Amino acid sequence: SISDAGVLQADGLATFSAGIALGNTGTASTGTPSSPAETLDWYETGIFTPTLISTGATFAPDKEYGAYTRVGNTVFVRFYLLATASGTTTNTVTIGGLPFTSSSASAYLQPGVAMWSSATNVLQPLISSNSTVINLWIQGTVTLETAANISGKYLVGSVAYQV
Repeated sequence: SISDAGVLQADGLATFSAGIALGNTGTASTGTPSSPAETLDWYETGIFTPTLISTGATFAPDKEYGAYTRVGNTVFVRFYLLATASGTTTNTVTIGGLPFTSSSASAYLQPGVAMWSSATNVLQPLISSNSTVINLWIQGTVTLETAANISGKYLVGSVAYQV
């Protein structure tokens, strides 16, 4: 039920198939949002399996865990990885398997990535445009990390990105 003050009270699950209008609700006559950005049209939580990807390398995972929450066009991801690499480990490595493809906006406009690693190099993760992988840049360089340097190392992080 909705009170005179506009408060919605539901004893069970309330479903809004067209989304929930936030902020400016448009004109009084239509009651529709004046832009899609004002409609909360997506909320989802789940798990995913983050994977290490490197050409020529094979990874034997010890720990692979990922969880996400998507609110509107922003995805919040948490991950935990530990794997041993074999084969060609001199090629660059990425973390793949993100649950949604990033937006076409510049990678420098993505909201944020934080990561801790037991690797020797300090890593700066970055999600490129239209991507489902996290690139692992070595801090202070323009060099991507290799599979050899993260083999047997913990990678723990959280990411927020636009879709």
